[in-house]
Amino acid sequence: MRWVKIAFLTLIGVLVAVILFLFSFGAVLQYQRISKLCTGKTKVETPYDAINAVRNYDDRYHRDTFAELRKILLFQEGGLGEGWSVRKETKLFVIDEFEVEFVLRNPEFVIECDVLACGAVNRCKTLGHLKF
Repeated sequence: MRWVKIAFLTLIGVLVAVILFLFSFGAVLQYQRISKLCTGKTKVETPYDAINAVRNYDDRYHRDTFAELRKILLFQEGGLGEGWSVRKETKLFVIDEFEVEFVLRNPEFVIECDVLACGAVNRCKTLGHLKF
C-alpha cells in the first residue's frame, strides 16, 4: 500500500513539473514575440500616441482596410471622442497596453487594436465592412 502512495505522489510531482515547464516555456515564447514586435518602435505614453500608432500601422492582413481608413478624414484627424476611444490596461506578460478603438457610424464599422507600451500594434480586430 505504501508503494501506491509513493507512486501517486511521484505522478503528482511529475505533472506539476510538466505544467510549470509548459507555463515557463509559454512565457518565454510570449516574451520573445513581444521583444520582436517592439524592435525599432517609438514608445507609447499617452492615448494620442496609441491612436497614432494605429493610424501608422501597416499589416499584411489588414492592408486594404487601413488603406480605405486613411482616406477618411475622421480617421486621420479625429481624436478622443471623435470616433476614437482608448483604454489603458495591464496584462499578464505586458506591463502596459492600450486598447484603441475607432468607430464609424456610416458605414457601420469598428476596428479595435491592442497597442503595446513599446509602440507596437499587437493585434487588430474588425467588425463590419467599409463600403462607400
